[in-house]
Amino acid sequence: MRVFQGLMGSLLCCVLFNSCRLVDTSCTGLDMTCTPMLLSVLQRTTLTPRFLFVANNVGTISKFNINSTTGVLSGAVTVSSGGTTPVDLAVDMTGSFLYIVNQGSTQVAKFNIDSASGTLSGLTTIGTSGTTPVDVAVHPSNRFVYAANQGAGNWISKFSVDPATGSLTSLGTTASNGTGPRFLTFDPTGRFLFVTNLSSNNISSYTVNTTDGSLSFIGNAGSVGVTPIGTSMDPNGRFLFVANNGGTSQVSKFIIDSNGGLSSSASIASGGTAPFGSAIDRAGKYLYVTNQTTNNISLFSINQTSGALTFLSLNFSGGVDPRLLALDPTGRFLYVPNVGAGNSVSQFKIDSETGGISSLGIITGGTGPISTAIASYYQ
Repeated sequence: MRVFQGLMGSLLCCVLFNSCRLVDTSCTGLDMTCTPMLLSVLQRTTLTPRFLFVANNVGTISKFNINSTTGVLSGAVTVSSGGTTPVDLAVDMTGSFLYIVNQGSTQVAKFNIDSASGTLSGLTTIGTSGTTPVDVAVHPSNRFVYAANQGAGNWISKFSVDPATGSLTSLGTTASNGTGPRFLTFDPTGRFLFVTNLSSNNISSYTVNTTDGSLSFIGNAGSVGVTPIGTSMDPNGRFLFVANNGGTSQVSKFIIDSNGGLSSSASIASGGTAPFGSAIDRAGKYLYVTNQTTNNISLFSINQTSGALTFLSLNFSGGVDPRLLALDPTGRFLYVPNVGAGNSVSQFKIDSETGGISSLGIITGGTGPISTAIASYYQ
């Protein structure tokens, strides 16, 4: 899953618009760089989810149209991923470009997204300078893209973004300071990057230089679990939640300090087995976690003061082996790729009061759906 966490705040912080960072007065730690006129434009517009992109690990990408009223998916179109074994993908802040990690060909592919139809074009690729790339993330500024390489060297690849074409230029690599880097998450301000290391069972923190994209290591924190994979950040950047795929299937909570350091404070059983992906609703009230081997989705409430998790319910994922889910930035719909038998994408509607999910059915596109990303636009 890749949804920029800043878009999930209750008043939509850190939105790029006309090359200007829009920040409402509820956001902290960010420059108020926009004019009152542009801020008033934001207040009159609505962020609408339009397309869901799904990475299929056989070498394809599926595009679905999202009905912005009902959340139902339709119009599946499947194309080549531009390489082999795509395992993750991310959409930039403007909905203009799609980035895909092709693990088998050790590269990141870039496509242009047609905002009207979702059609993909303008393929370019670039090597990651690492081995076994598994994750890709776009920096909140839209100026940089990063990829995690799980193989020898344990590198984090860094790229600058051409703002006109979306094409990438390598900025080199940085050591992950852990073994088996798996998932990349930025805080809402873009100042910090957090990386789960599934083999060394810890999370690395970095400061991001927003001028040149370089990373400076802050420190490691133990995962309070085994095999940390998917992470989610609360909209205000105070807490980081980590799904631990191994051991006793725990979900860990970390407190983020003002310097980007992590302190682990608690973990809770996921309610299923082998938690993998996670997502937080736009208000930061509920956490959703896919459980890979029990084929279900755990729902937790989040204490708004302490970040403590309370288990609420366990829901059938609608398929086999659910992975990296996507929650639309309006907080109304949830989409889950099921990479196992059936090759389905499950669709859910979210109850804004309780966080509960109700099925909207399943849809199929390509074979081996494993990761999801949503392109949304202001209207």
